[in-house]
Amino acid sequence: MTARLTKASRSNFVPLRDATLCLECEFITPGENDRCSICGSDKLVRLAELLDVLIGKACDAKQPIPITDLVRMMPMDKLRLH
Repeated sequence: MTARLTKASRSNFVPLRDATLCLECEFITPGENDRCSICGSDKLVRLAELLDVLIGKACDAKQPIPITDLVRMMPMDKLRLH
């Protein structure tokens, strides 16, 4: 089954490369203009970078492992591919 996104529904999604976590309101937003689009705070963390650090710590890696590489390492029965 292939998901079909309309132009209107695409505005509900944020690509991981653009996603930022606001440390004030704890919403994930695009973080445009270095400000949270919910509360206006500038206390933002790029979600992809945060995941890299967390995964690196969990795997005791010497350097960050890209998320896409980690997905390729997962057993196929654990992936939900549609």
